[in-house]
Amino acid sequence: MKKKYGAFAFALLFTMCTLAGCGSGGDYKEPVTAQVEIGANPQIVAGGLWHAVALKEDGSVLAMGDNEYGQCEVSDWSDIVSVAAGSFNTFGLKSDGTVVAVGRKDFDITEVEKWTDIAALDVGCDYAVGLKTDGTVVAFGYDEWGNCEVDDWKDIVAISAYAHTLGLKSDGTVVAAGGKVGEYFGQCEVGDWTDIVSVAAGANHSVGLKSDGTVVAVGDNRYGSCDVEDWTEIVAIATDGWDTLGLRADGTVLLAGRGDYWDYLPEVKDWTDIADIYMLQDRVVGIKRDGSMVVAGFGDTSMESWTGIKRLKAQAAE
Repeated sequence: MKKKYGAFAFALLFTMCTLAGCGSGGDYKEPVTAQVEIGANPQIVAGGLWHAVALKEDGSVLAMGDNEYGQCEVSDWSDIVSVAAGSFNTFGLKSDGTVVAVGRKDFDITEVEKWTDIAALDVGCDYAVGLKTDGTVVAFGYDEWGNCEVDDWKDIVAISAYAHTLGLKSDGTVVAAGGKVGEYFGQCEVGDWTDIVSVAAGANHSVGLKSDGTVVAVGDNRYGSCDVEDWTEIVAIATDGWDTLGLRADGTVLLAGRGDYWDYLPEVKDWTDIADIYMLQDRVVGIKRDGSMVVAGFGDTSMESWTGIKRLKAQAAE
């Protein structure tokens, strides 16, 4: 199970707003379409079940929470450019394109330490996915659902993983692998998507951010996770198992899914001046324009006190 996280997950690249006018008190400026480049939007925050990690400006990594399997033992990491996490694992992508991993070694998932030429990394349910600098994709770990069947993918510029894997192609279309688990909800039916600039995979739903700031979604909608058709001016997306987050160009956040259905994440809809968003398995993290963090959810929120967290170009813009 995963963040993403967030969404990540990982949203790896998105339509960025001209942040000089974003946030509370600023004049809104129209988003501009960013060129989709491999590895251009690294994942700064990640987390699994009861642990969280964040990438610092100096390439080191902070970690907190459950360490039963050593998933927080990252104090000696350096030269990290992106982080990812599974339920009981933590991964770091190094500046030389190699990967480091700590935590539970079920399904030999830490074999990813043999990977090279990796530009972006994401982690799903006991499996890891790496986007290589040549636009191909590698995956390793639990593959009962077909989520690692990415060997023939090419021209990929962004990836996202949970129980299925999404790949964003350079032409704005999307490919998917997996979804062969229990009841199929159509989460891999993304073949007709176009003009996509970011993707995010949930447990049984998929979300895509379009270049015009609107959002598309398919899959399990029992809790309203796919109710995003009226969203506009979105600059980033994130998912966890049953939720979808959308960051608007004005720095506010939209929420769809179980967190909204059961009203257990009401505070995120009051956030302002947000520059980036992440969904972990047990909490939601917003990074503000000033580099500080706000946290909501079930997990320990004391990571709000962390400083020196890496800021994306979008975050650093004035």
